[in-house]
Amino acid sequence: MRTSRSVAPAPLPDQASGISEGEPESGSNHLRVVPRVLLFVPRLVVEVVNAPIRGALYVMDRYALGERTKDVFFNDERTVGVYPVGALTSGFGLTIGARFIHRDLFGDREQFSVRASFGGTFNQQYSTELSSGRRFGRRLKLTAEAEYSIVPKDRFFGIGNGDEVAASGMPVDPYAAPIAIDTRYQETATRVYGGARVRLGGPVSARLTSGVLWRRFGSSSPDDIMPGDDIAEHYLTATIPGFEQGVAYSYNELELRYDTRRPSNIWERSSLPSTGWLFLGYGGVARGFDRGQVRYIRFGGDVQRYIRLAEGPRLLALRLTAEEVRGEDDLIPFVDLPTLGGPQLLRGYAKDRFRDRAMAMGSVEYQFDLGQSMAGF
Repeated sequence: MRTSRSVAPAPLPDQASGISEGEPESGSNHLRVVPRVLLFVPRLVVEVVNAPIRGALYVMDRYALGERTKDVFFNDERTVGVYPVGALTSGFGLTIGARFIHRDLFGDREQFSVRASFGGTFNQQYSTELSSGRRFGRRLKLTAEAEYSIVPKDRFFGIGNGDEVAASGMPVDPYAAPIAIDTRYQETATRVYGGARVRLGGPVSARLTSGVLWRRFGSSSPDDIMPGDDIAEHYLTATIPGFEQGVAYSYNELELRYDTRRPSNIWERSSLPSTGWLFLGYGGVARGFDRGQVRYIRFGGDVQRYIRLAEGPRLLALRLTAEEVRGEDDLIPFVDLPTLGGPQLLRGYAKDRFRDRAMAMGSVEYQFDLGQSMAGF
């Protein structure tokens, strides 16, 4: 039986919308206006800078340019294709090239690819890769890789984390003089690798990699660098291990990995994980077999934590990584010393700005999705 007391909370007849109203906002919610006002200008700047990118991505989604591009460069099954590739790297310029890929070579998801690139970072780069796909089941994956490259103007700032100076007056020993000079050198390298990754259970896996490398170094061509940037003008190259005689050696490495990084839901792209952990540890041994003595061990680790903050996704990526090489100074090629600086580790510094026997770095990144094929951080 209904009484006046039981129907008192019900809406009046002229207010019966069928939608319940939430509780009034508390005072703490009103305080959100303060950071919103303070961050309005930075947000406006970010929106203006991102507007052309978002506009381009909108056009791509609106007119299905991605699928139409695949129609041009891939077969109907999307298993075989030839398409252009490119990269723009600060301090090196534009690299362009082409890649051929077959994603189902023998009918069991085996993948074969060939790539050629020119300009920018590389004068020439040719690489090929073959992977077993599901040929040996889901637990075991085998890979084979080969690469030949000529890097015309790689960077060398000496050894250690000394202050950067314009010039030294006369060439110095980088292991004895704690100064950093932005110089360039050329490297010609051939690499052949084989690897096996085994899933041990759940997110735990192990990878064994074994390969051989041939590397030669020299001064950059005057056409590729600015006057005064040649490494031989500032450093005694005879004191840099491996520089004048080149090196040829084998390298074998074992890696253990625990990886639960993943999207938070089925609607987010798998290429941009927004939650989970990564624990990675590795150790390797290098031994020379031809010109130039090489003998050292390498070990390191990487810990990453992804924390989802909001839809998009928008997330915090926390990272701590460290690496060390051990051996006699003259038995460790200078290019195999751990480095920091560049687009991957310690952005804001030039590529390979810091180079030494050991390195450690911690970072906090705010990452956000810009569309189907881009992300910002």
